[in-house]
Amino acid sequence: MKYERIKYDGWEITKTEEGQFSLFYEPGIIEETGALIKINEEVFNAAKKGVTLKELYKEFSLYNNERLYTVGKPVTPPSKINTENQFYGRGFIATQEGNKYFLEYQLARHGGGSRKFEISKEIYEDARKGDKSTSELFKKYNLYHLDVPENDVK
Repeated sequence: MKYERIKYDGWEITKTEEGQFSLFYEPGIIEETGALIKINEEVFNAAKKGVTLKELYKEFSLYNNERLYTVGKPVTPPSKINTENQFYGRGFIATQEGNKYFLEYQLARHGGGSRKFEISKEIYEDARKGDKSTSELFKKYNLYHLDVPENDVK
């Protein structure tokens, strides 16, 4: 996937090949926490012209934009961009493959690896909201019975 990324001091803007725009900023730049938020092409183009992040927030009321996630400490922006069929959440990836939905997450065991299993559309849509971690999804939907070696990605 091709995308355009323009980095500034503590923040950056991104445009995907599919025409999705986002703005990422580190904690302490605008507020105590940092965030990745959805923006539109107008905001993207204004940022390309050298407008400061504070000016963008004021002119385009970015506080009202959809947050894809919030960060509480400096992090590296994700190299993966969310798409219509794939969402990178807090510790997991939720995907839609045809008319099926899956949850995949990294294993914390020695040797690493990942585990993937089918989930319902309801769980997929809830995961895409971005407000739950892997463990919160497991708890809410009682997914523990699916956390078995048979679901390891080979």
